[in-house]
Amino acid sequence: MTPILGTVGADEGGGANLRQTPNGKYLLTVDNGTIVEVYPDFRLVNDITWIHVFVTRDGQRIEGWLLESVVNYATPEPNFEPSVTPTVGVTPVP
Repeated sequence: MTPILGTVGADEGGGANLRQTPNGKYLLTVDNGTIVEVYPDFRLVNDITWIHVFVTRDGQRIEGWLLESVVNYATPEPNFEPSVTPTVGVTPVP
């Protein structure tokens, strides 16, 4: 299973609260701009969507839950086609 990457982008406070369980015990604040690994596991609590994430801080992977509303995802434009990666500086071997 390949995680989706997102970035934290809370509208207020400069970051988001990572929790042990959806709406559970506070673990730490994840700063805006931090990249998180988002797994396809989510929970609805009082009509609010929580997503399962992993955050890397000081070389340690921390598992927790964030409000879905504070995570931004990169979404390609419709009909997105990746470009060919240039091979500049690569010399073919005879």
